[in-house]
Amino acid sequence: MALGQLLLTALLFGMAVLVLGLALCPGAWLTYAAWTGLAAWPLFLRLPIACFAAVAGYLLFGFTLILLVAGLRWLLGLDLREGEYPIGSPGMVRWMLANALQFAVTVTFMEFIL
Repeated sequence: MALGQLLLTALLFGMAVLVLGLALCPGAWLTYAAWTGLAAWPLFLRLPIACFAAVAGYLLFGFTLILLVAGLRWLLGLDLREGEYPIGSPGMVRWMLANALQFAVTVTFMEFIL
């Protein structure tokens, strides 16, 4: 059982790294574009605009994350029903995947927005 739990945990962490990394890309590109696009501007003007772009990038990250998680839940068929899922059952694994995705959104974005 311990090996199965280790493998499932590694799968969940890998999925979180993939989803969070993909969601972070648009915001990082926006911040980078703002920083390099204003390269000729003096620093006292360039830095605040880059900070505004970073905050907009965070919001873009959050909304992208919500869309990615919704799409992944649909793609993986994680539309769970209420009930009890025995340990080691496929339903339990689906429940863990769905909760891991929802938890990633809650911790990284929803806690700061609501």
